[in-house]
Amino acid sequence: MQVGKTTSVYKRLGVEVVNRLAQNGGLINKRIRKKFPAFRMVRANRVSIHKRIRDTYVYEKFHFLLFVFFTLSVVYALGKGYWGWAAVLTITNLVYNVYPNLLQQYIRLKLRAHVGRQRAVDIAPFAKEG
Repeated sequence: MQVGKTTSVYKRLGVEVVNRLAQNGGLINKRIRKKFPAFRMVRANRVSIHKRIRDTYVYEKFHFLLFVFFTLSVVYALGKGYWGWAAVLTITNLVYNVYPNLLQQYIRLKLRAHVGRQRAVDIAPFAKEG
């Protein structure tokens, strides 16, 4: 369920801000690079990019399963009349599951664009390395 084919859609949704604040995001990487200047989350080579793309699929599946669980929890809370809990769970679901999924899609688009600029390489989600 890809939201957009370009990063502009994700930027309009605020995913770029989430990317800066995430645990492997821009702010954290910037602080790590102050101490370790050679540190990079993704090296500019095919193996590193493939690994990162595969990781994004794993994270996306994880957050999708959590999304389903929290959505069912919201339905249960609404069924029992717990309006406050339903609201809290809905907001939590949005912040902790919807935006991380969008972030993984955004990261994949950026990585594929980077590879496309280097050379035309087809990146399949589970391509063999080497």
